[in-house]
Amino acid sequence: MARFEYVALDARAGCEVTGVVEAPSAPGAALALRRQELFPIQLEARVAEARAPSRPLLGFTRRRDVVIFFRQLALMLRAGLTLLQALDDSQKTLSSGLGLASSFLMMKAAKTEIEKRAKAKFK
Repeated sequence: MARFEYVALDARAGCEVTGVVEAPSAPGAALALRRQELFPIQLEARVAEARAPSRPLLGFTRRRDVVIFFRQLALMLRAGLTLLQALDDSQKTLSSGLGLASSFLMMKAAKTEIEKRAKAKFK
């Protein structure tokens, strides 16, 4: 069965609704919507999404890496550093070869995400 994205008018509520319906064809999808008292305005076949191969959360391969990273981060935050300063210092330490490579990658990703959100929030 194919999946179809739709925009329809709800006869009961009198408003526009969107969603996804499974049906063998576009006419079948429209019929299924009409049975639910929805009148389709727009109906498009949904393209199958390619899934990325699963990988460990945050790019870590071992639980030990996660524990060490967050212990170090917590210690720096308790010492009074801001989150960005702590991430920056950890990144420097890890890139000098004194830390774990996977922690470095996670640190870089976290710092980038925080900076991106801060820029978007204060624009």
